[in-house]
Amino acid sequence: VSQSRYNGGFIIDEVIYQKGLSNKQIADTLNALTKALTIADAAEPKSIDEIRSYGINIIPASKGQGSVNQGIQFVQQQRISVTKRSLNVIKEYRNYLWETDKDGKIINTPSHLFSHSMDAIRYGLDSYRASTVEELPPDDTKLFRGGFY
Repeated sequence: VSQSRYNGGFIIDEVIYQKGLSNKQIADTLNALTKALTIADAAEPKSIDEIRSYGINIIPASKGQGSVNQGIQFVQQQRISVTKRSLNVIKEYRNYLWETDKDGKIINTPSHLFSHSMDAIRYGLDSYRASTVEELPPDDTKLFRGGFY
């Protein structure tokens, strides 16, 4: 998911949505695109290192206790536009769910169904928010990506 800051909001553009790619295939795909900072799932440090070795500017997403819910809250507070070609992102936005307890009451835990694009968006935007990282774009002209790798 490619993201850019524009006019006080964010533009979300689905670049690729595919399972089963090797790290080399991911790197080849990203190298064929406009250069951008890539923010990946921090749970995959070996994959991040390998993808970086292929010339991708990639860093792990900021994670910590409560970061999922804080990140979701931050994303919900933003003005976000999604390109019409971003079909999987749109599908996940429309179907994103919260877990329920045994009585059917919604609890404050996001469901893993329809969450891949949402997690990628959260990684990118939450890392943008925590822009103590020098590589993050400071203005409305640069691209950055969030994703699972």
